[in-house]
Amino acid sequence: MIENNYFLENQDLQENFQFIIDWKEIIDGFEDDFADHKIFQKNGNESLSMAPGSHDEALEYYKSILESGGEIAGKQIAPISKDMDSEGLKYSSGKVTFPETMIKGIEQVKNSGILPYSIGRKHGGLGVPATVQCMMLELFSRADGSFAIALGCLNLAETIERFGSKEMIDEYVPKMANGEIFGAMALTEPNYGSDLPNLQTKAIKDENGIWKLTGTKRFITHGCGFANIPAVILTLARTGTPTSGARGLSFS
Repeated sequence: MIENNYFLENQDLQENFQFIIDWKEIIDGFEDDFADHKIFQKNGNESLSMAPGSHDEALEYYKSILESGGEIAGKQIAPISKDMDSEGLKYSSGKVTFPETMIKGIEQVKNSGILPYSIGRKHGGLGVPATVQCMMLELFSRADGSFAIALGCLNLAETIERFGSKEMIDEYVPKMANGEIFGAMALTEPNYGSDLPNLQTKAIKDENGIWKLTGTKRFITHGCGFANIPAVILTLARTGTPTSGARGLSFS
């Protein structure tokens, strides 16, 4: 396994980052006239202290995060990939146990500060656009595919952040940014795997405004959480009619 900075040595990513991607368009759309930086200047919110205040600062900010990710992926995670694979997952008494090397690897990423790369800065994340998120996942996927999935699951917090209620956001997102809670996806059903538009698990709102789920899920990615960290399970369920197809589905 090649041990190097997987961002700096990747010619394809370097060419895309430096010459091909229209960063002005992305930064203009994502940074919202550098709103986070302006809030930090106004009230000193420490979680926004790294927020960029210009196009050049934003580009340097994204680059520094990718360089850090590339360093960890290439020099810390890639060398333990074989050990993670050899140790594998273990299942006992309804609980999945992850390889110790993988648990230590996630802890290394957490300690580096780049774990919540997709989560908004005001909730304790790094707040980078989807273009940078994809590059980050490519770096860790090269090191180890299952490890990259684990990182991606934690960053499901972005889905809650974008579409959840204020109560859900306040309860879960900051804890996910801190690595106190992991993310999980419940999509597949016994009769519906890749045929998600036809899944039958239902979500019905009762008279108190609480959504209640009825159905069966399996192959829930990180459904047991990660190590001793519990998971918030985003469940794909039907809120429309039984024949409403993909348009009748919602995350619960």
